[in-house]
Amino acid sequence: AEESMAEGMIVGVTASSPSSLLAPPESSDEVPRSWLAGLDGAVWDGRQWGICPWQPSKLAVGDVVVVSVTEEQVMQIIVNREVVASVQVGVGAEAPLYPLLELAGATLGGKFYSGNAAM
Repeated sequence: AEESMAEGMIVGVTASSPSSLLAPPESSDEVPRSWLAGLDGAVWDGRQWGICPWQPSKLAVGDVVVVSVTEEQVMQIIVNREVVASVQVGVGAEAPLYPLLELAGATLGGKFYSGNAAM
């Protein structure tokens, strides 16, 4: 298989409102004040890429992926009710956060739910 197909989607949050973006970014890590996880086991802390155990290319149809930010400002990626990755979010608890989803590699699509609908 091609190397790019071994990668999966990227999910995360940003403190940048969609209306503040002047043009669509080439990739989600170009969105200011963003925190991400995905691809082939990568995590973005807003400054640099690191490694995490989550491999989104292993997701199956029907898997539920939840992005949640705790009161301690830790973004957690939860797959089928199991925390698979986390990253510290670099903004205060009062800052509004917006979801980010980048389809990559073998990912064909996804659905957004708000609140606890997907839990």
